[in-house]
Amino acid sequence: MLFNIRKFCAIMAEREITLVELSKLTKIDVGNLSKYKNRQRNPHLKNIGKIAKALEVKIDDLMVEMNEAERTERAANGGGVRR
Repeated sequence: MLFNIRKFCAIMAEREITLVELSKLTKIDVGNLSKYKNRQRNPHLKNIGKIAKALEVKIDDLMVEMNEAERTERAANGGGVRR
């Protein structure tokens, strides 16, 4: 499973919460949150848990299944973050 950036952004917009506010709630550096949002970095499960708690959603609500095409693409790119 992967961090669902679209859902993360949608929930933040729905709740009208900024990265600065989320940073204060989660104690995650705003720079890291920005990198998650811009797909430059994947959050650790611990941080996904903090984000879910702050946004009042389940961890599963912030995750998405990876389909076969995505698995193949990630494997071809060395398993790293897509840029």
